[in-house]
Amino acid sequence: MNICAHFTRQLIASIKNGLKTIKDKAATQVRNIIKMQKEFNVTEIKVSEVNLELDQLVTKSYLDKEGKDKESPPKEVKNEFVMDKNIDIEW
Repeated sequence: MNICAHFTRQLIASIKNGLKTIKDKAATQVRNIIKMQKEFNVTEIKVSEVNLELDQLVTKSYLDKEGKDKESPPKEVKNEFVMDKNIDIEW
């Protein structure tokens, strides 16, 4: 038996086993990442629902405080800036 051929076969077998191990670990990590992404998406949806409920609660509370119905038109808001005093700017 040729020693060189024997060691070559062992080396090839070791490399194949190493690559299989790396592939298995990589596949496991990809599955874990996909699982975490799904959990994150579910959590993000739940947070969006809570934010919507909170917004509705705040709006309802504000409207109740103002004594208005939800169907009434919103009050007109004027975007107008009024200066209380004159400011001198030196150039």
